[in-house]
Amino acid sequence: MTIVLVGQTDYEEFELLSDAIEDRGGDPVAWDMTDWPSDSPVTYDVGAETVIVDREFDVEDVTAVFPWVHQIFHPVLTRFADDFETEGAANLFTKVDQWRGVFRSLLGLFERHGATVFYPPGTQYYDTYMPLQLEQFAEAGVSVPDTLFTTDPDRAREFVADHGEVVYKALTEGERPGRLSESDVEDAPFDRLSNAPVQFQEYVPGDDVRAFFLDGEVVGASRYVVDEWTYKTDVRTDDAESVDLRDEVRRDVERAADAAPIRFGAADLRVADDDHALLEANPGPRFAFHDLHGATDVAGVLADALVD
Repeated sequence: MTIVLVGQTDYEEFELLSDAIEDRGGDPVAWDMTDWPSDSPVTYDVGAETVIVDREFDVEDVTAVFPWVHQIFHPVLTRFADDFETEGAANLFTKVDQWRGVFRSLLGLFERHGATVFYPPGTQYYDTYMPLQLEQFAEAGVSVPDTLFTTDPDRAREFVADHGEVVYKALTEGERPGRLSESDVEDAPFDRLSNAPVQFQEYVPGDDVRAFFLDGEVVGASRYVVDEWTYKTDVRTDDAESVDLRDEVRRDVERAADAAPIRFGAADLRVADDDHALLEANPGPRFAFHDLHGATDVAGVLADALVD
């Protein structure tokens, strides 16, 4: 029962998930994406019964695969930063495309041979379609904040004026979000919007909560605190605690899970005493922080699904 984990093995999630799989009788094998490009062989022989990724694997022996989808040779990974300088953007993007194409095809190959594959090709970058994602959630009746994606300075100013206080951030990868109020509008660099669309979202008060879902059901939820506001969980935080979601919050997470084309993910929420809003859903979410603080047992839930 070979279960392949794909990503960067320095993530704490790898150790937690590997241990949980072993506890359940599985055989976890890690494909560390930082091992390539290198001289370690990778061979996809079309129509053959085996593939080589450092060593030979019988395709039928792989029963499940869990990839951290953002690490399968995504060109904006920081580990490629030096290559931009030495190889040039065009050469780097071409090289990364070749590696990504082979590894994503391997995921599809294992799925075609009956393996349980989380995030097969076509579902891996769901969080990069944030406008469509939030549209789908709103159509499903999920409480989402008023959100605008625009390169138009006038529309951005109007949005801030309408809501009084907004959060702005990149659609996908980017720096920590910022906040704007009406008093900031005059000095805000809206003339730079033409460089790329920016997401503007009404500011929602409340606690930061991450709710993990699997197959349409909530499998753990954690409240975490960084400072007075975060909107992101990829920054260092001091503590996390398990939280019981109110029925209407849980219902919205499960509606979003049903609308999303992914089996496993995390919904990021802002939750107040009498209100809530779902900000986004992420495939391949980080969960070690929440598990290690005892707020969740995502590694156990995933291991059950992978070994089953």
